[in-house]
Amino acid sequence: MTTGAYTDAIKAFDNADTVQQTALASFQRIRCYCALSDLEKAFEQMQLCKHQAPNEQFAQYDYRVLLAMLSCVRSFEFQKGEDGQIDESGQEQHEEILRNCVSQITQIIGLYEKGEHLQLKKGQSPMSIQIIPNVNKIKVEKQYVIRQLGKNTELPGLMASEKKALEQVERTGYYRENIFQLEDMYLYRGVFQMYLGNNNESLADITKSWNYHFMAKKQVAQDNKSSKNTGKRLGIEADMDEEMYGRFPASQLVSPINSVHSHASQRTDLSDIGLCSLNIREFNYNMVINHIQNKSWDLALRIINKELTESLQNTEQIKNIKQFYLVRAMIYQEMGQMEKFNQDLTIYLKNFQKIQKNSDGAVIIEPFDVKGRLCEQFEPIKMNFTK
Repeated sequence: MTTGAYTDAIKAFDNADTVQQTALASFQRIRCYCALSDLEKAFEQMQLCKHQAPNEQFAQYDYRVLLAMLSCVRSFEFQKGEDGQIDESGQEQHEEILRNCVSQITQIIGLYEKGEHLQLKKGQSPMSIQIIPNVNKIKVEKQYVIRQLGKNTELPGLMASEKKALEQVERTGYYRENIFQLEDMYLYRGVFQMYLGNNNESLADITKSWNYHFMAKKQVAQDNKSSKNTGKRLGIEADMDEEMYGRFPASQLVSPINSVHSHASQRTDLSDIGLCSLNIREFNYNMVINHIQNKSWDLALRIINKELTESLQNTEQIKNIKQFYLVRAMIYQEMGQMEKFNQDLTIYLKNFQKIQKNSDGAVIIEPFDVKGRLCEQFEPIKMNFTK
């Protein structure tokens, strides 16, 4: 699982069940299915995990977050009519479901922000701390093996640079074994609020999500620097309390409590490419959508101008990012700046030949790759353009 081979990991946990079924195997399958964007199967495993470990509080927390996500996705599917739209009666029920999703996420956020999860005893969270292989060490070793296998000679010892690289990472790390972190919870609640039209609340949640995400990465860098300077290993075992799973410094936690990570070895596969995998440009785009919904054209324009200036320097992103020209064109039209509208529309059409539409005839703007990601499961947002 630490190498991103989630399907193989699921098979391995299935094989483990043939020896003995455990809640931990079910829990790890949930993580894999979430990474594979299969919320239905993830939820099936979550229900199984709850049955196998009814006292596991972290699983209960994650169950409520996953249920909120799935309820949102299902609501769009079930409330649509034959024309693909939600009628007035269905809309009321749909909004009620979304409000309940917001409420569920809010309750879990409150538990974590108050630090209640830190007071759980072993009997309440038997799966909450696991020892995992170090992802950085695996990558270094893999590079070494690949290089050596390309030679027809007996494998020699490590080069000085390789030995140094291995010495700089820990062999194992501790991981607080909940699936959803605060950055995820704020992001999902922000999406639910966006669907409800609560754009200011959505903007605040998305901003908090990015702040927690940024804090986590910043903490990793600080811990790595401290570890190198002092020669001391940063880890969870320093002030471990046998009776309590949470009574150690906040900087040594991997997940919620500000989504802080104690050192790089504790960042697992899902930390970077899993549940809350938006990068800064994708966060910014969500903020643009909120500004558009609020008709805050100047704020939306400021972010898009910045993104078009910076993102177009990355050749891998140029094609999709140029869809921003259509968004900016629409903003210029709303602002009555028709010359700039025509300029951006011309640039867009030069790159895409025609305006892209879905099967319902709606214009589609997808400046980022969503295939195989959780965001693909969620309904597109209808932008609030009046012209």
